[in-house]
Amino acid sequence: FIVVLINSPIERANQWAEDFRSFIENYRFSCKEGENTQITTSIGVYSKKKVEDTMEKLINRSKLNLGRAKEQGKNCVVTNG
Repeated sequence: FIVVLINSPIERANQWAEDFRSFIENYRFSCKEGENTQITTSIGVYSKKKVEDTMEKLINRSKLNLGRAKEQGKNCVVTNG
């Protein structure tokens, strides 16, 4: 899924992503009665740099950063900074 933060500086977007990643990592999901499981998530963050940047470019750059997060061992946030 994609989350778009309007008028949000990259630092704020990155902090939101890191907080969300940490929440998922620490949450215990109930699968069956008495059984819990833990999952993790990798997140790619991209900040729109130019007015000319399209939604397609934003999505593609976010996907690229997501791929980089997975390559770094998963359960992390990668930002274009």
